[in-house]
Amino acid sequence: MPTSVIFTHSFWKAIPLSTVAKHFCCWFLFAYYELALIQYSLGKLEPLVNYALYYCINISFFYVMAHHIYGNFKFDFLFFLRKAFHFILLVLISLSFKYILDALLEGRGFAFHSIATDRTTLILSLIRLSYFAILAFFYWVGMNRNAVIKKAEQLERLRLETQNRQMELQNRLAVAENAYLQQQISPHMLFNALSFIHSSVYKVSEQAGNCALLLADILRFSLDSNNDDGKIFVEDELEQIENLVEINRYRFQQQFISCNFHGDFTGLRLIPLVLLTLTENVFKHGNLQDSEQPARIWIGFSEGVLTYYAKNLKKQKSNEPPRKQIGLSNIRIRLDHTYPGNYKLKVDESETHFITRLSINL
Repeated sequence: MPTSVIFTHSFWKAIPLSTVAKHFCCWFLFAYYELALIQYSLGKLEPLVNYALYYCINISFFYVMAHHIYGNFKFDFLFFLRKAFHFILLVLISLSFKYILDALLEGRGFAFHSIATDRTTLILSLIRLSYFAILAFFYWVGMNRNAVIKKAEQLERLRLETQNRQMELQNRLAVAENAYLQQQISPHMLFNALSFIHSSVYKVSEQAGNCALLLADILRFSLDSNNDDGKIFVEDELEQIENLVEINRYRFQQQFISCNFHGDFTGLRLIPLVLLTLTENVFKHGNLQDSEQPARIWIGFSEGVLTYYAKNLKKQKSNEPPRKQIGLSNIRIRLDHTYPGNYKLKVDESETHFITRLSINL
């Protein structure tokens, strides 16, 4: 909508029957009041049908003024010229109808040039039209005042709803952070234990020793990844994803998984443990023993969009009760808080496969 438009009110929109009834009652009372004054002043009235016909002209003039001449008001010179032309045309049409009605009721012939010579009738008709034009102006102001009040109420309601959603999101984020903190143990104890394991098993098994080092690196990243703004470099998390893949290759010699990165991730920042948690789910819920259908992980960045894609076979069903997807729920809560409306996370499950798709506008 142009900024120059101040008020808009469509005359042709559907009007409720109750509104029509209210207007009819108001005009009935208005006409009754005027006719009562005429009766009191002159002591008599003409046939009511005559008054009804004149009221039809004046009321029509009233609504055209309110909804067309005053409607769609904006500050524009051409607009004023156009509205002035429409106003003059409306006045001329209304005067013409009044003259025709006068001629019909008085039983005289039509002579449009005489409308200008009968100055008294012309002046009275113009005064009457001016009266209805003023009424139309106040009606238009009242209608737009109600519209402005309703708009303000809608904006206030929207503001409160947005505030409530933000508070709810903050509460959910706090719950997720508490759950994350509850799962942490003393990092010093973990690193000391892993250091002991590495020094103890490295002499026996180089692979087991390397696995302990990789696990220590992942744990250190998980515990120390939060910066002041709550984000880390994507390259650092990709490095831990490679470590996680390498650990699982040490654990299961016959695991089949493809992990590829595409794009320039230099300087790119993201909230931590999102990509790593999604990758962990591949190992947790996936069957990686089929060489013909290896698991696939693809992470790319292009045109400001970070994309994560994973596809893997499902593990065979077990008798264990299904676990709640706490990791995915926490990821959604954190993404809602940091990237509201700028991400899409979808997990599709078929009879044989899991497919995870994540895209974030960074």
